[in-house]
Amino acid sequence: MKVGVHLVGQKDVEKALDSLMERGTKIKKEVLITGHAVRNKARANLNAFNAVDTGHLKRSILVEQEDALGGIMVEVGPTAPFGHFVEYGTGIFGPYKTPLTKMPPVAALEEWARHHGIDPFVLARAILRKGGLKPRPYLYPAAEEEIPPLYDRIKRLF
Repeated sequence: MKVGVHLVGQKDVEKALDSLMERGTKIKKEVLITGHAVRNKARANLNAFNAVDTGHLKRSILVEQEDALGGIMVEVGPTAPFGHFVEYGTGIFGPYKTPLTKMPPVAALEEWARHHGIDPFVLARAILRKGGLKPRPYLYPAAEEEIPPLYDRIKRLF
């Protein structure tokens, strides 16, 4: 005795799978485009806050793409070690609203202070007395602005 299987509509199934693959490629492209838009908007936000001195933070905002779990992941963010201090603030102005109990490290301020002709110790003491640095959110607002249009573009693909 034999059992046979006959697939009806194989061409339709293959066509549907091809269409899904094409849409997946388009979605990946849209996600990457959005990552670059977030980066560009974040850089523009730094300019708007007048938070660009040497341009190091602005240049350090990168877009990194990797395939993850069958999809795509794009990360946008600064490599400059002080990027989060600019975004969220410090001390009483920071996310935890904690008063500063000591000066920020003078070494971390030396390049900026030297560029502006200021003694880094005096700058660190001024930050302590002021209670910290006010936030200048540049990255999160950029993502909030650029991600909703991504969803709309993806919906149009289906």
